Amino acid sequence: MFNTALKEAVSRLLPRVTTPAQYIGGELNSVVKDHRQVRGKLCLAFPDAYTLGMSHHGLQVLYTLMNNDPQWACERAFTPWVDFEALLREHRLPLYSLETFTPLRDFDLLGFSLQYEVCYTNVLTMLDLKVELALVQLPPPGAEEGRGAANGQSVIHFDEERARQLGRTLKILQLDKPDGPAVVAQAREGLYDLIILPLPPEAPSDPLKGLDDRTRYILQHAHSRVMLAAAQTIPQEIMDQRPGPG
Repeated sequence: MFNTALKEAVSRLLPRVTTPAQYIGGELNSVVKDHRQVRGKLCLAFPDAYTLGMSHHGLQVLYTLMNNDPQWACERAFTPWVDFEALLREHRLPLYSLETFTPLRDFDLLGFSLQYEVCYTNVLTMLDLKVELALVQLPPPGAEEGRGAANGQSVIHFDEERARQLGRTLKILQLDKPDGPAVVAQAREGLYDLIILPLPPEAPSDPLKGLDDRTRYILQHAHSRVMLAAAQTIPQEIMDQRPGPG
């Protein structure tokens, strides 16, 4: 039920922040539901510190009402203080819910409560942290890695037929170096149909070989249909069909 990998990663950071208890959940009367048994997942994202959000009566009412519905799982997230925010960004971890350590981007619905203008920038902070890289547990050494999620929506290698079908609408990002975090971030966002990496000398047919193990594993299990290819494997006519500047 819990995102154990993310919870363990966060736990290792907590000794370095002030008032760490606000980031671990488990409070009296908090509600934890099995996401597999509900039709929708809602996270009430309060754009201010935990101490202010938990004293807000409206948040408590909404939390209770939604969790009284057996079809919904309602969880909470708050804006982290600057020390914890900096650690999340440094370690490329996403903002998560307190109940199950589920990254915010994995909820069906995010609900923000805008109390006053000074909180508006906190909304942007929470949304920005929402798209940070999710922590993925690597398989044990020697275990065979899957080539994508079971639903077939993982990052795929270059599909020439699909690229030709997209024609001039094909959106391409060409990177100068196999920068793992940059590749994963673009794949997660789904802003491009094709990400082109420099040709790895050791494996010209597999651009994933040019990335570190953790990045490669995340890409293979990412929920995106972006194509990944080595620069020298793309037919020139595919590159030429892109619309010019402007």
